[in-house]
Amino acid sequence: MEPGFEQQDIVLENGSVRREITGWVIGDTWAGGRPQLDPRRPQWSRNRVVRTPSHRYVSVRESWSRGYHTQPTACLTASGEQRGFPMPAREMFAELAALGLEPGKAESCDVCQPHWPEELSPGAVVRYETYRFSVDECDSVGQLISRVTRHRRRSGVVSSALPQPVEDMLRQCARNDPDWEDAEKPVIRIG
Repeated sequence: MEPGFEQQDIVLENGSVRREITGWVIGDTWAGGRPQLDPRRPQWSRNRVVRTPSHRYVSVRESWSRGYHTQPTACLTASGEQRGFPMPAREMFAELAALGLEPGKAESCDVCQPHWPEELSPGAVVRYETYRFSVDECDSVGQLISRVTRHRRRSGVVSSALPQPVEDMLRQCARNDPDWEDAEKPVIRIG
């Protein structure tokens, strides 16, 4: 059975990476507001679930930020990678302008302490936490729930969490997809 609303084509682009997804958006939540609606926030994220015509589930995670770091930086992601992507300050300022933000709205990291936005020359290379996305295709509701609730840390430890935006998104999925299975919430280890 198909969801009772219109199928969509979603196009995601970041530099040379382009991904197209066709299906029904059955869950859609934002954390931190939306960049165009609340530019005062330093970062935003969006999670969506798309059910494809072949009855698979696609998890789409998008993130935006105003934050930047030194190049190189000691600031690491949970997976041990350096935060942000290297680029000249002028490119970072252009991306911020596309969100309707002035260069001075860039957020200098408190930890690695790069120069303030006003002090950066256009060619100075920083590590900007630019727009990014990840897409995972899952065969079942169980796989999808596992994908959006489990996280591997730099140490290799896998933990489960159910942040409010993800819980809200999964509830939307259950409401909007007539074929959604009654899946239990994951067990969350607290000790």
